[in-house]
Amino acid sequence: MKKTTYEEAEKRYLEHLEAETRKDSADTIEARIKKHLGPLLSGKNIPLTQEEEKELRRRIDAKDISQGYKRTLWTTYAQIVNHAREALGIEGAQVRARGFDRQKKIYTIWTEEDFETFEKELKKPLERLFFRLLFYSGARRGEILALRPQSLASRQRISITATYSRNKLEEHTKTMAGTREIKLPRDIYEELEERAKMTASGRRIFEGLSYSTLARRVKEICERTGLKRPRLHDFRHSHLTMLLYEGFTPQGVARRAGHSNTEMLLNTYAGYIDREEDEIAERLEQIEKSAQVKGARRSKKMVPTIGIGPTTY
Repeated sequence: MKKTTYEEAEKRYLEHLEAETRKDSADTIEARIKKHLGPLLSGKNIPLTQEEEKELRRRIDAKDISQGYKRTLWTTYAQIVNHAREALGIEGAQVRARGFDRQKKIYTIWTEEDFETFEKELKKPLERLFFRLLFYSGARRGEILALRPQSLASRQRISITATYSRNKLEEHTKTMAGTREIKLPRDIYEELEERAKMTASGRRIFEGLSYSTLARRVKEICERTGLKRPRLHDFRHSHLTMLLYEGFTPQGVARRAGHSNTEMLLNTYAGYIDREEDEIAERLEQIEKSAQVKGARRSKKMVPTIGIGPTTY
């Protein structure tokens, strides 16, 4: 059976990605491969034996990552092997991309009280400002890390035009709708403005902060306070859920989030607003009772007189 090394299969797959995929997407997949699959498959021949493939599945399953990300890793492995079959002519059955059952994403949603407890534990001003922006702006973490002095617009607004990911500043947002302005609470904007004055033009306001440092800070504080631990992206989920909970329109919330429509917003967050069904029912009961009372009052005021019609006293 014709085989090849994993290293050769990976190289050919990455070359294919570079030619066929957007650069930021290719960079994300390459980073995923180098961090997770490379160490597991280094020195192996492709295709793997059945036993080797079972061992790979076991080792992916043992990783401290979400079920969805395990599924993504297995799919990426399948794509590498299947591309090698076509590009290098190796033999063996096509690897199925299915693996690791899909689970519904579960977000950790914080209330304002949860965030206040967390904020009190933050000792470093730059970290405190970053998390306040994350919770009260709804911007993505990369969008906040990309902010520069020129990102501050007038009337308490920040202009979102770039993102910072994998130690690179990208002069574009995740989607076209992601390019937007977000209005901040006055005190947060003023604190950001002061920090911007201390930052050289063109430099990032939050230089010195990294994803790993911020994630570690969340872990430390949650362990200390007993708060349920969110991912960094869950601060954004908390913000958007809070706005929907407060009754703001889905259209307005979607614009603030940088979503092109309300479908994703409602599908993702509506399930976390568990008060809504109860409150709808309670409000309908109030309306019904109010209508019954008004009807009873009208009946008392209306006395029918034969031959004349109702007379009102």
